[in-house]
Order: sequence, then C-alpha cells, then structure tokens
Amino acid sequence: MSEPVSKTPEIVSKKKGHGHLTDLGFASLVAYFFCMFASASIRSEVLDSVVPDEGALVSLLAFVGAACLMLLFLALTEPYMLRHDNHGRLGFVSAVLLIIGPIFQAIENISGTSNSFATFCSFALSGCGYALCLLVWGRILSVKQPSASSRQVLADTCAAAIGMVAVSIMPELVSIAVMLCLGLFAGLIGSRKAVAAQTGKGKEEQVVVSDTRNAIPRSAYFVGGTLWLVYGVIWSLLSGVHVFSGYLSFAEVAVVAIAAVAGIAIVRLRRRPAIDLSKISWASIPLLVTGLAMLVAGNDLLLRLAVVLIVFSMIISHLHLMAHFAALAHRPDLLSDQLFSWGWLAPYAGMCIGVIVGIVCGVVGDVAIKLFLPIMVGVLVVTLIVSMRSVEKITSRRRDQQAAEAHESDTVDIAMQMDEVFSLLGLSRREKDVAALLLQGRSQAVIAEQLFVASSTVNTHVKHIYQKTGVNSKQEFIDVCQEKLQSSVSDAQTSDKSKLGREA
Repeated sequence: MSEPVSKTPEIVSKKKGHGHLTDLGFASLVAYFFCMFASASIRSEVLDSVVPDEGALVSLLAFVGAACLMLLFLALTEPYMLRHDNHGRLGFVSAVLLIIGPIFQAIENISGTSNSFATFCSFALSGCGYALCLLVWGRILSVKQPSASSRQVLADTCAAAIGMVAVSIMPELVSIAVMLCLGLFAGLIGSRKAVAAQTGKGKEEQVVVSDTRNAIPRSAYFVGGTLWLVYGVIWSLLSGVHVFSGYLSFAEVAVVAIAAVAGIAIVRLRRRPAIDLSKISWASIPLLVTGLAMLVAGNDLLLRLAVVLIVFSMIISHLHLMAHFAALAHRPDLLSDQLFSWGWLAPYAGMCIGVIVGIVCGVVGDVAIKLFLPIMVGVLVVTLIVSMRSVEKITSRRRDQQAAEAHESDTVDIAMQMDEVFSLLGLSRREKDVAALLLQGRSQAVIAEQLFVASSTVNTHVKHIYQKTGVNSKQEFIDVCQEKLQSSVSDAQTSDKSKLGREA
C-alpha cells in the first residue's frame, strides 16, 4: 500500500548556520509576544518610564485585539491564501508593522509625552503584524520534520522566556530597542525562510481543505479561550504590580530559577531527539490556580510570586498550543495557515475579552474583583476537567490509530512471509493467488468467482498445489503452510538476535 504524499516536502537546509537563523527568527517572534506582557506588569518598578501602567495596559489591549481580528480575517480569506502563496511578502509586511509600536513608544519616551490614542493605534498595527508573522512561521514549521519542529518550539520558547526576563530589568529605552530588533528579526527572517518553503512546495501537491478548523476539537477552543480569558483579567488587575524592585527578592530568585531551568532544557535538547510536549499541557492550570490563591492572600511577597507563577503558566500554555498546532500542520490533509489562524483565534479572543473585563472590574472597585475571583476559580476547575477529558480523547484516538497501524503492518508482514513460503513450495503466480484464498477457507467455487476464472481452472491449480506440497487435502495444505510460516518467523527472529549481538 502506497503512503500518502505529503502536502509539502521537508526542507532541509545544508548551508551552515541556517538552523541558528531559524531559531533566532522564531525565538524573536515568541519573545516579542512575551515582552508585550512583561511591559504591563513584570517590569522593574525602579526603572523610570513616562508611560503609566494604564498606557501599558492600553497597548496590550490594542495589540491582542488587533491580532485577534487579523487572525479572523486571515482565517476567512482561505480561498485567496490557497491561490496566492505570498508568505514571503507577508513576512516583510509583518516586520514593518511589528516595529511601529516600539518606535512610537520610543518617541514618547524621548519626548516625555504620552498619547493614549496614538499608542492604541500604533500597537494595534503591531498586533496585525504579529498575526501575519504567526502565519508565516506556521508555514515554516509545517515544512520541517515533526521532531525538529517540536524541538525548535521548545528551545525557542525557553530562550524567549529568558529574553523576557532580561528585557524586564533593562532601562526602558534599551528594552524598546530590543523589542524593535525582535520584531525585525521575526519578520525578516520569516520572510526569507517562507520563500524557501514556497519554492520547495509543488503546486500539484497542494491539498485544498475548506474545513481545516474542524481538526481542532471544540473543547480545545473552549479550554484555550477560557484559560486565556483568565490571563487577560489577571493581567488587567495586576497592571500596577511589578515583580522586580531595587533589591533581590524571593520572586526574583524564582524568576532566575525558571530562566535557569529553561536554559538547561535548551542544552538537553541535543541529547533527547524525541519530545512529547502534550505531557506538560495540564501544568498551566494548576500553576494558574496556585497563583490566584497567592493573589487572594494579599501579601506583597506572595503577590509578586503569584505574578511569576501566572507568567510561567502562560508560557507553558503558549508552548503547548504552538507545539500542538505545529504537529497538526504536518498532516498532509491539513493547511498550516488555517490551523494557526483558527487555532490561535480562541486564545487571543479570550485574552482580549479578559483584558476588557479586568479593566471594568478595576473601574468598579474591589467589590467586583472579590466577586469575580471565585467565578474565575470555578471556571478554571471546569476548564481543567474539560482539558483532561480532551487529552484523554486525543490519547485514546492516538492509541487506536497506532493499534490499527500495527495490525495493518502485521497483516502486510504475514502476507509477505506467506508469499515467501509459497515461493519455497515452487508455486506459480496464479497458484499463489489460489493458495492464499485456500488458506482463508474459501471454497473452489468462491475462488473461481473472485479470480474471474472457470471452476475447472481452479480445480487444476488446486491439484498442482497439492502435488507440489505433497498433501491430499485442504486441511493438510493449511497445516503445512502454518509449519513453514512458523519456521520462517523463528529463522527471522534468530537472524535479528544475531545481528543485535554483533552490533553490541
């Protein structure tokens, strides 16, 4: 049986340094996203800034809302994306849009003035650029080997987390310059790599799928949207809480420990070629619930540690979603553009709604916050239950698929071994066909019907088979074939063991 043709050939660059360039581009994309959230709450409070916490929150709302709308627009333009493969140009446009927000923020910082409307518009454009860049890098990940894309997602997300911590303790102008460079790297490198993916893809192999979004379970939309809605609410309520201060606190030590663990994970990637990121998908919700519990305690130290846990939870959730969509994009019957646009739509929409709800709760006062926190905990419990059921369904489906593939492989192996047995018995090609049907218990009349030959012809073939095998009945022929097959299997196992012994 022939294997299905992949919709995109795997691109393996032989030029030295191209792997590091791809890592730099994708890590820059993820780090840009993380730094947007770091600017809202995790930044050091001793660093001078002309942009108030409300301004950072407005920037975050504009960025996430615009990214959500752009992803929806890109998801609905599937017919155009199928006919026009412009990912190289999209990467260049995204680079231009991504730097607009940091440039305007730098102008505000230098001039000492703040304009909320202009800030909103500039970061809305950057959000559109981020959505475009997300689709470009989705295409790049889809043409790599599945294990290579999984390793890249993990390594680059860890590197982006370290970059987020570093940017958070830099002076604001330096951090703005870093974000500007991150946007340029993500867009320009994505544009360059997307062209390579486009030229390596044959037009005759393109698969048109109009409902790729159905590949993502509806429970995944609920879990992703609800979880990121809670992130948005918390980020709005904690916009004035800063993790870093002028002294080395416990929260800072925790952040450094997280960064160190991420660095160790990057180093260990070279030794572990196979990584199953689905095992860590459940960890984001317990971390978030723990952070909420510390948030309710109200202690200053616990409050900062709660922010650290919530950030870590969001990083894990982002890592899992990115790895999941990248893994689905390798399937030959699915489109990476549709997967990344529909897949990320729910988290970004949830985040946008959450930020708005958090702003409203902050305006109303502490009564709304105290009322909303228990509701969030209840929603998270329901989300955890749905998430566990979704993971169980996916695991069960994967297990059934592996069992079916194993059964099919065993059937093919047995058929090949029986063909060898028939060859040893000296049967001709037509006699092999008749013998295979005899082993299935078919009568001569049914065999003649299946092979579209006369009954006398089948009778002649059966007589020749019995003569060559040295038997007088069908049952004796079946017994002889089973003995030959068992002997062939035992010889093959002995040969494999001897090969393993020599290799050892």
